[in-house]
Amino acid sequence: MSQPLKCPNPNCPYLFDPTGVPGGVVLTCTRCAMRFTLGPPAPTAPAPIPGSPTAPATAPPAPNFERIESRPPEEADTRSRRDQMLLDRGNSSGRMTVFWVVFTLAVLLGVGITIYFRAFHTPSVNPKDLATQLRNCNIAFDPPATPWERNPDLEAKLGPPIQIAYSRTQPSAYIAVGATPFEDRNPRLSELRLGISKPLSKIYSPDTIAVTKIEGAKWLGQDANPAFAFLATTEDGRKISGECHAVSYKGVAYWSICWADELDFAAVVSEFDDIRSRFRLLKEREKWQPREAQMTTFGGHAQQYLILDAEGIWKEDRRPEDQTPPADLHLIGKIKRVGTDSMDRQLAAELWAYVIENPGGDPLAAGQQYIESLRTAEVKAAGDQYVVGFEVLTGDSESDPPTDIVEPTSAVVRLKSTVQGSRDQSRLIIVSALPMGDKLIVVRAQCDYKDHEFFELKLMQLAGSLRPSQ
Repeated sequence: MSQPLKCPNPNCPYLFDPTGVPGGVVLTCTRCAMRFTLGPPAPTAPAPIPGSPTAPATAPPAPNFERIESRPPEEADTRSRRDQMLLDRGNSSGRMTVFWVVFTLAVLLGVGITIYFRAFHTPSVNPKDLATQLRNCNIAFDPPATPWERNPDLEAKLGPPIQIAYSRTQPSAYIAVGATPFEDRNPRLSELRLGISKPLSKIYSPDTIAVTKIEGAKWLGQDANPAFAFLATTEDGRKISGECHAVSYKGVAYWSICWADELDFAAVVSEFDDIRSRFRLLKEREKWQPREAQMTTFGGHAQQYLILDAEGIWKEDRRPEDQTPPADLHLIGKIKRVGTDSMDRQLAAELWAYVIENPGGDPLAAGQQYIESLRTAEVKAAGDQYVVGFEVLTGDSESDPPTDIVEPTSAVVRLKSTVQGSRDQSRLIIVSALPMGDKLIVVRAQCDYKDHEFFELKLMQLAGSLRPSQ
């Protein structure tokens, strides 16, 4: 009796009878549909002689199972699709990795190129950027053609207020132009001068520069002041010729400085004229108006007199009696230098009014004598060895004019006070006087002499406004 065999599927309990099943036949389980081979076919051997003792007895094949398929066809299809999906996902992941590697390398390459060009490449000038920059200063510019080229190194060397510089070679020549808008006032004459002298001093020593005024000069359709030709000497002894122009329009200051070797200047002067003509005023500030000045009146304490301030830069010291000698009125004025380095100081000036006994005679001469005695006493207090001198200044002043005009009511005298051996003690002193009965009001307006170009006309107007209050 043959022994039943169990289906090779461990989850299937089906038993079948292997008797009479030849080896190598593929069977299918009638319960779980698992397909399997009962065993390999038996090898073919020579037929034994009947009755021979070596003839084997007939026996069923050994149950040697070989699994061919252990799942239904539909399950196999599902697994095949999943395997393909995993394979596709692996391929996609590989492609994404390659993409990010390439992308990262491209970014790093771009950053490297940017750093290189910023460090070693001078960028070309975008005309629109320059046009926008100049438009804020109410001006437009048509760049010149070759051989003139923008010179950023020269612009950086000259610094504010210069905004744009051009140069050429064979022969070498240079031109620099700048502009600065002022919010609520016109630029002062001293500021127009400073816009030329400051950048010019960065290329040539001021001690080597000789200037000649250009009469009737114009630029941008406006009168140029200052306007001058200059001759400078380089450190190696070469002579340099140049021209400078400054104008003011609608609260904006404009500067032009051009130069070349003295022997080449005549050959390029027409090119300088052409480049200046390429700048033109716009109409961006046609409605601009300076801030209206507000008149401030300062009155005397011991006597009835007035001092008028049309610029709004003067403040009253409420304790004039603390001055030496005691004053009846003490004013302090300060102005800020616009367009200069942050290291430049704020400029200051002072005014004192004294009430003294009226000695009679010419009040201005008496007032001058009194102020000179005060100044001499101040210097002598520091040491008897100091010698004080006074010079009466005549002629027109070229300092900043006041922003608003006050009609003078008192005559003034201008003095330059010097101290032998001490340049720091030089002073500009403006004196006025007003007799009031047996008293004489004497005004002394003063600043450091090195600042006289900023204050002289302002002090003259302030001292000259001395008048009775009734």
